[in-house]
Amino acid sequence: PRYMILEAQSDSFSLDPVNLFTQAADVFEYSIQNGVISVDVQAPGTSFQATIPLPDKPRRRATSLDWTEANNLIYWRNGVADKIYYSGLVYDTKMIRVPKRQVSITDGTVWAPYLRLAQVLVFENRLEFIASPWNNLNQLEDEIGVP
Repeated sequence: PRYMILEAQSDSFSLDPVNLFTQAADVFEYSIQNGVISVDVQAPGTSFQATIPLPDKPRRRATSLDWTEANNLIYWRNGVADKIYYSGLVYDTKMIRVPKRQVSITDGTVWAPYLRLAQVLVFENRLEFIASPWNNLNQLEDEIGVP
């Protein structure tokens, strides 16, 4: 399995291979207070809010090799992939599983009708990684015959 970025939002001006430029969102907030994670993103024509209460008695899970490998390449809608390099901590970190019924999401993106919440996992520790953007461009050029 792999992951795909459907729509990128950022707290600052950035580049992406689909839109080329991504303007900073009007609101881009993330906080943890009193055991509740809150996310609020507002940009012209789109919005996303989530509230994730962390359980009092968390069910911890270790990352599996399959899960970790699935995060090595993160694809964009046009097939371009970013390669992610993690520190060794990703193999040894624990995640907390949050029951879906406790999570509140308000998805105002164009993608909302096509998505469903499969599971909610929260890393207990901060992950450190480096992204190599647009990592597979040479491979795509070879596949479609672009010199």
